[in-house]
Amino acid sequence: MKSSTKVKPEHIDDVGLQAWIIANAGLPIERICVLHLNAECRFPNAGDLFCEVDLTDSLRERYPEILPKVQQIFGTLQSPAPPEIDIGPHCFDPNECGFLDACWREKAIPDVSVFDLPNLKDKKWEWYSQGKIELTALPVDELNELQKRVVHAHKSMSRFVNGGGVDAAISSWKFPLIFLDFETINPAIPRFPMCGPYDHAPFQFSVHVLNDLNSEAKHFEFLHSGSDDPRPSLIPALIRACKGTGSIVSYYARFETDRIKELISFAPSARESLEQIIDRIVDPLPVIRDHVYDPGFKGSFSLKAVAPTLLGDKFSYEGMLVPDGTAAQRTFESMINCADKNQKQELRNGLLEYCQKDTLVMVELVKWLFSIRHAVGI
Repeated sequence: MKSSTKVKPEHIDDVGLQAWIIANAGLPIERICVLHLNAECRFPNAGDLFCEVDLTDSLRERYPEILPKVQQIFGTLQSPAPPEIDIGPHCFDPNECGFLDACWREKAIPDVSVFDLPNLKDKKWEWYSQGKIELTALPVDELNELQKRVVHAHKSMSRFVNGGGVDAAISSWKFPLIFLDFETINPAIPRFPMCGPYDHAPFQFSVHVLNDLNSEAKHFEFLHSGSDDPRPSLIPALIRACKGTGSIVSYYARFETDRIKELISFAPSARESLEQIIDRIVDPLPVIRDHVYDPGFKGSFSLKAVAPTLLGDKFSYEGMLVPDGTAAQRTFESMINCADKNQKQELRNGLLEYCQKDTLVMVELVKWLFSIRHAVGI
């Protein structure tokens, strides 16, 4: 049984090894199947939660290949020294290796290297094999404009800012600016109406409303507290918080946009109000990516890399009870299942603090972008 929504190539080797062990233990095998989650399953009709794929014939064909692989595995385990294998795509595929840090440290990979260059894809491994690891060693003429900008910034240890580009990108944004961030859960086994495996359901949002650059942002928030479906109570709260005509600011806005489209499918009666929210969404991420770069980003344009670099360490997420979205999912599950009243409140406060920080950081980041416009006299 696999938690994916399809049979993957690595599953064949996994099941083959299990079949080999069972057969060599003297147990006869008639059929070998993999159960995986059915992507078409929708709650509450969980009778078709799994799909069954018969691998008996394909594994019989590959059975002679299993013993040599098993011998290789045991040979590695019994060796007094680790195998001499260079780093490569296998460090991450099909899953991230548990020895990643040790191997990469042994190879003395720099803090910022060819592996941190945006959108380089497989080219990075070709250059690594040629010894081109430092950013200064890369053939600049083979890079795109963004990659050239990153390399230049790290060579000169200077910040790149295109004030005119920032101005053109944000000149159409309308005040009041409404800053929006969702937190969601996406359980493997669906538990809310119309949801399938790994479908997202928002359980929390934070909104900051900034009337103008000189005013203090007003904060609105929503956090569901029960194990029931959060969407019926979240939708009207979201519509109230985002009412008006100003631009709605979301960092990596595709995530929020997709979640709102899913809310429309769940609640068609709210379509008009939710579509108006989507129509007003703007995204600071492409503005930063296209017109700003600082060596402190270390090749990343995530909010958690950009904000502390441009705004200072107080906008870092380090040390928070809930430091990221994955932790927010785990904390929400812990909160709704927690019987201890004080601990439940502590978890709730951690979730509220994290989501509020996401939108507050966006407020300050957008203020910074507008200050760039003013600094160049626009």
